[in-house]
Amino acid sequence: MTTMTTKTPGVAIIGAGQAGAQLALSLRDEGYNDPITLIGDEAHPPYQRPPLSKSYLLGETGRENLLLRPESLFRDRDIALHLGISVSTIDPSTGCVTLAVGTRILATDIVLATGSRARSHSLIPDPLPENAHYLRSMDDADRLARGLTSARHIVVIGGGFIGLEFAAVARRKFGCEVCVIEAAPAILGRVLSNATAGHIHRRLEAWGVAIQTNAKVAAMILDEAGRISSLQLTDGSQLAADMILVGIGGIANAELVQAPVGPQTSGIAVDAFLAAAPGLHALGDCALFPDRHGEVHRVESVQNAVDQARYLARRLTGKENGPFDALNWFWSDIGDMKLQIAGRALQTDEALSYLKSDNRLVTYRMRENLVVAVETINSPADHMLAKRLLANRTQIERGRIAEANGDLRTFMTQANLPQPAPGGQPTGGRH
Repeated sequence: MTTMTTKTPGVAIIGAGQAGAQLALSLRDEGYNDPITLIGDEAHPPYQRPPLSKSYLLGETGRENLLLRPESLFRDRDIALHLGISVSTIDPSTGCVTLAVGTRILATDIVLATGSRARSHSLIPDPLPENAHYLRSMDDADRLARGLTSARHIVVIGGGFIGLEFAAVARRKFGCEVCVIEAAPAILGRVLSNATAGHIHRRLEAWGVAIQTNAKVAAMILDEAGRISSLQLTDGSQLAADMILVGIGGIANAELVQAPVGPQTSGIAVDAFLAAAPGLHALGDCALFPDRHGEVHRVESVQNAVDQARYLARRLTGKENGPFDALNWFWSDIGDMKLQIAGRALQTDEALSYLKSDNRLVTYRMRENLVVAVETINSPADHMLAKRLLANRTQIERGRIAEANGDLRTFMTQANLPQPAPGGQPTGGRH
């Protein structure tokens, strides 16, 4: 005789970052009345991460302003917060989440919003030298800010968004000598067109940031105190440094889900409904999901976390039956450059770029002669137009872009879409 297991009503959310916090609050917004448990391994209440590499380092944003919502709001909305506690195991078949302290939480649905962690550099010793840094958490940013008060020669390993945002702050605001070393042929090569990435490269160099591409670290030289004093590159050259920031990408926190050959590290595979298994869901930085073009990928951005959380809240409350299909969009502030991307391009997609002014750029990414994404620098109106057009699935051909001299307003009129209000700025952004 088979015994049926009845799950305890409720949702257990593992991960108290942007995705997890948004899901908990959105569930209440959608009228979900059963218990909601939000579990985070950091001791801090849910907070936003984008300012960590910019305004928080500068002291312009305080800790209290980083919080996504006051901690009291979660209590008022009957959301149980378990902070500073990790999860040891999950069992989706019974809806059981076991915390590292031994507590068991039962729920109908388990949601993994575990995010990602900084990829470590194989040549940096463990424990971390005093002047070596990663930047993923508030505690990381506090440690980095303390080091910036005396740093003069900084090496940033990795030409991605985190590294370049920090490089601009360290150079322009703190006056440090900064060198960025990137192993690939170009900075931001995996996410941007050559035209847009090249524009950012040139502007950073104009500010005095040195950038070396095709550059790899061969060795770290330590002083008597155990601090990194210089880096030796594979070409034999050396770079003096009194601070190192490593920004070479992130790894999904996916170890709670076991693949046939062991823990997953590339992400938690979910279907178009963000389901990994019956009773188990994943969203945000840790989720590998199929996008509207059928490409399976993982997205580290606030926008994706918020959109997926709101979608899953509707789905868990029976108000959404279709697949997740939100348009991908993203932003990053690098010095005085506001980079914004609408849509998602592949490295192989063509680019058609228009320099509107000295520091205003619009680049169209095309696949099979149709625009799939638009990259802009300091052109929020064009970004907003691109979002509207791409979300509406308006087909924009390469030839028509050239005929309009890159003016998206032409296509808004032809698609019978209302023009957005002037000066509109999107919210959200990257992690």
